[in-house]
Amino acid sequence: MRLLLAEDEKALSKALTTILERNNYSVDAVFDGQEALEYLEVDNYDCVILDIMMPKVDGITVLKEIRKKGSLIPVLMLTAKSEVDDKVLGLDAGANDYLTILSRMEESRRETVTVDFPFSDMVEETVNTFQVLAKTQKKTLVSEITPMISICGEEKALNRLVTILLDNALKYSEDGGQILVRLEKEKKRIRLSVYNTTEFISREHLEHLFDRFYRTDSSRNSQTGGYGLGLSIASATVEAHRGKITASTEDEKSLMITVTLPAV
Repeated sequence: MRLLLAEDEKALSKALTTILERNNYSVDAVFDGQEALEYLEVDNYDCVILDIMMPKVDGITVLKEIRKKGSLIPVLMLTAKSEVDDKVLGLDAGANDYLTILSRMEESRRETVTVDFPFSDMVEETVNTFQVLAKTQKKTLVSEITPMISICGEEKALNRLVTILLDNALKYSEDGGQILVRLEKEKKRIRLSVYNTTEFISREHLEHLFDRFYRTDSSRNSQTGGYGLGLSIASATVEAHRGKITASTEDEKSLMITVTLPAV
């Protein structure tokens, strides 16, 4: 499969290109929106991956130009964790889906700093942020958050974790689906669970959900047929915080991702 990747941060572009090529994709990388449009004029691709913020021409404008010409090529938008409005804009402009790139390369190089902070407040704020996207997709997002739970960890990484789990639940729930986020504390463990209904999830796929670029049977999944980078990043974050992450399903029409972490 041939991909066009438009990402202006060269270090991040190189990392994404390496990951994609290791998974047998052929990648042409460009670094601004104008260059992306020029490549699309002269060559054929199976999919386009667009960063939202790029010099010369931004990703949303590139997407609109693609759709204006009648092209049905699949387009994935790259967004940061807080850019929910950009996700809505991208979907409205004709994006097929979005990839949440939550950690820029300069962040990954910095020294990890762990602090005590109110985890309950973080989870609640993240749920509130995703309510906009849930309503746009006509899905129900409910939370049961025990107040005043604190945790010791890397705040940005754990924020990223919660965002990934909510992003995954919204992305792979069916039209009119339901999502439930629950946070509770039991003795010396904190348990965060994110439940979502879905059209189909086979039990045999569960152990692979945290593999990088793992793809489910696309004929059983009306969305993208895959779980991308998100859950693999979530798994690495949980492991770095000495926790455990699991996936389960009761009826193969729902998915529960459960994270347990050490309490303060």
